[in-house]
Amino acid sequence: MQLDSFVELSKLKKTHKEQNECNVIISCLGTGRYQSVNYRFSDNSTIESRYSACALFQWLKEKQRVDIAKFIVLGTSSSCWQEC
Repeated sequence: MQLDSFVELSKLKKTHKEQNECNVIISCLGTGRYQSVNYRFSDNSTIESRYSACALFQWLKEKQRVDIAKFIVLGTSSSCWQEC
């Protein structure tokens, strides 16, 4: 699955020191059993994760050097929280 097509990388700030601007990832967790998947990005790097948002977060931080101010995960007490 290619994730970075969901994100316009040109709009992400490498640092959030500009006027009140920051990069935030918001994701929701379900109650299912998630299996690890290899997510492939436009630079042909792959990241294995159970959750697409975790793979995207890791790729942006480590490979693209994008400063993510907040990574917000929404869920309930019955959501699958192991990976986050």
